[in-house]
Amino acid sequence: MSSTLLQKARSGCASLALLALLAGFALAGCEREREIVTQVEALKPLAKSPAASAALTEDLLDRDEVPERPPVTACSDVEKKARELAAALPRQLDADTRATRVSAKGCDLRLEYELVTLDAGEVSERGMRAMRHRVLDRLCSDKGALAVMQRGGRFTNVYFDRVQAPIGLFTVAADDCGI
Repeated sequence: MSSTLLQKARSGCASLALLALLAGFALAGCEREREIVTQVEALKPLAKSPAASAALTEDLLDRDEVPERPPVTACSDVEKKARELAAALPRQLDADTRATRVSAKGCDLRLEYELVTLDAGEVSERGMRAMRHRVLDRLCSDKGALAVMQRGGRFTNVYFDRVQAPIGLFTVAADDCGI
């Protein structure tokens, strides 16, 4: 990789890490599960006749305006934050880098980027290792990202060039950060 390309990759690393950090900052509130506090009285069933309960259930099932609820997972909060971040994309991070997609499945996040000034053939293995090292340093020092990793989450960073040709990908997980 020429020195200009290496310099672009290095400046892009900071920008690429920015989106991962945005996800980490947004997920900082996920550091621990909320405690559920209830009283025994709240668990007692209401006294209703079986006919009224059956009618209520059938009525709710027949109505179109009752929304489907997504299944609650251990990391529903992470998935919600990923959807919120994804709604603001694509986003130009710098002259070279565009954040294009964020998604989550449970605690696993996938962050996709487009390097708009590079072709896939211009990025060497060494350049990808340098990018991974920079992103790793940033994620491993971010409290929000660490909290997600402590819950078993991983950050997969995927890079494409300006014509959507794949450049490379890597994943950062708890063991990469020594936790």
